[in-house]
Amino acid sequence: MVSDRLEAPLSGKDYIPSYIDNIFYDPKKDCIGLYLIANCDETRGCTLEGITKIFKEKGIPYKLIIDKTVGSILSVYSVLDFTGKLNMKEAVERDIRALFNNGIVTLEYGNTNIPGLVCNIKSFPLLLDMIGTLVPVTAFTHPFLSYLFGALYDTFGAGGLSIIWMMGRESAESMRSLKALQLSSSNKVNVALIQLQILGWGKYELEMPDNKHTTVKIHDNFECLATKGLKGYQSSFMRGMFTGLASLLLEKKVNCIEKKCIRNGDPYCEYALE
Repeated sequence: MVSDRLEAPLSGKDYIPSYIDNIFYDPKKDCIGLYLIANCDETRGCTLEGITKIFKEKGIPYKLIIDKTVGSILSVYSVLDFTGKLNMKEAVERDIRALFNNGIVTLEYGNTNIPGLVCNIKSFPLLLDMIGTLVPVTAFTHPFLSYLFGALYDTFGAGGLSIIWMMGRESAESMRSLKALQLSSSNKVNVALIQLQILGWGKYELEMPDNKHTTVKIHDNFECLATKGLKGYQSSFMRGMFTGLASLLLEKKVNCIEKKCIRNGDPYCEYALE
């Protein structure tokens, strides 16, 4: 097994990363997570700005605030630095309760019980809002995928690449719901690529100048980033994925051919569907 296969991704200037969550570790700080779910409306003035104003008035720095509003329900997770001010916890909680009046559903502090380590221990499940449908997501890091693809290739060689290709092709079936969208075939593929980008698989560009030629470019292709140090490996998962998507959404059989690859020093990966 080959280790240390990764190089730093996301070199493009136009990226705005999405963070799943943050894990903080500083044993010299008294950082605590604060969880809030409240019924919020404009008449109460109970906005996120109102919460941050309380933090500032109490002199409590915040390292992170993640908020989500669905209808009138506001959910907030924040990491607060109470170093030297642990006696202010009750005052912060009291002022937040006063801000929301009777709208509080949940308001509590929480931590990992590991000294110095703070993260959102209530962060589950991970969901993707896909055109109004919440889809459960299981995330894998690039190092994890490096060992997953590497194990298959190191153990089975070319047979491992075939398995990975089949995994990609079959996984395209997870996009079957896109067939029902009132969109052209090319736009259905674009929606699929947007979903893959949101999931962290790369940044995609689709080119379909006519019905016979289709090209997909990927910047920071997750498969190739995860296998960049694996000698002899050939892009397989994404070739299988595009083959499956073409069959599903374009309703045609294609051969997916890799034209360019960041593993070979190209600035992006490029696949032709012929």
